[in-house]
Order: sequence, then structure tokens, then C-alpha cells
Amino acid sequence: MIVARRPWRRRVLGCLLVVAVLAGLAATVGRRPMLTWIGSQLVHEDPPSVVDAAVVLSGGFPNRELEAAAVFASGGAPLIVLTRDPEPAGMAILRARGVLMPNAVERRISVLEQLGVPASRLVVTAGTIQSTADEAAAVASLASERQWRRVLVVTSPWHTARARLVFRAQLEPLGITVLTRGATDDHFDPATWYVSRAGLREGIFEWQKLLAYRWQY
Repeated sequence: MIVARRPWRRRVLGCLLVVAVLAGLAATVGRRPMLTWIGSQLVHEDPPSVVDAAVVLSGGFPNRELEAAAVFASGGAPLIVLTRDPEPAGMAILRARGVLMPNAVERRISVLEQLGVPASRLVVTAGTIQSTADEAAAVASLASERQWRRVLVVTSPWHTARARLVFRAQLEPLGITVLTRGATDDHFDPATWYVSRAGLREGIFEWQKLLAYRWQY
């Protein structure tokens, strides 16, 4: 018997419903403890450990790059891996008009080099990515090709739980251990994420994405 999969709209509505329920609980039963718990579920960080490569996920510039440079400087990873975002359409227009400016990955490479990571220690995955799942697939291919056994995923604290979920789903079947680390310079704090406008926006959006990913994986 084949069970039909739910349309993506129903999944999104289901995720939004869960978020609404969580928000309602937080407002009525122990507001601060509940909100702190909600924030803590977005974060998963592993103790420092030596790995084959540290993968810096796109976004969160420059905090994620700062964290990766610190990992490299401490000897925690001999290689830093970057993923490539698609270029905004406006970039092509600028170039056509003679405006020269680095794209996102070039800017990230420049920052890491200035922070002490040699160009020979930087690797960019093939193709462009649209999501965390795309990043995990690109890294899985690269890690398998280079026979890496341990990979550290560097991202924003609020993104570590979801990144861990999808990277483990794609890399651990290949025998590759996945560790996660949040950028220490990031402003997100699980205990107070709901206080600031930026933290509230990130927390709510990330919860929706995390629930959708848990549904998928």
C-alpha cells in the first residue's frame, strides 16, 4: 500500500501550527522558562575536537568566518570549506556596466585570508547552493571524494541544531562523523532570544525550518 505524501503547503501549515502552540504555551505557562527552552532547542554544539575539515555555511557573515579562522588557528582543522551562494541578478548588471566588486564567496575568502588562513587551505564546494540541505549534499560529495572521516560544521548558534540534523543524515551513512559549532560572536542567546527584534525573527523562522527538516529527515 502506497501512502500519498502530504502537499508541501500542508507541511508548512503544520509547522506554523506547532509554532503557534509553542508560543501559546510560552505565553501562559511559565513564560521565561518555556521561551528559554524553545531557544535552546535550536542550538546544538559539540566539544572542541580535531577534524579533517571545518565547513563554514553560507550566511551569517562575518561571524561564521571569524569562528572558522579561530578553529584553524587553534589547530582544530587543517582545511576550511566554503559553499557558494547563487549571485543576485543585480551582480550581472553591475559587471555589464563596468562595476567591479567581489561576489559573496570571494569576499569570504578575502576575510579568511586576512585572518590568517592561507589560500592553499581553503576549499570551495562545486556548484551553487540554495539551502542547508544543498550544502550538506555538496559537502558529502567532497568529503567522500577526499576520504574525510570527521567534519566540523560552523554556523550561527540558532542554526546548529538544524545543520546537525541534515548533515548527519547525509554524511553519517558514508561513515563521516559530523560535529557542530556556533559562532561565538553571534548575538543569539537561547535564554534571551525573544527580547530583541532580530532574535525573535531568527528564532521563529528557524523553528519553522527545523520542524520542516525534522519532518523530512
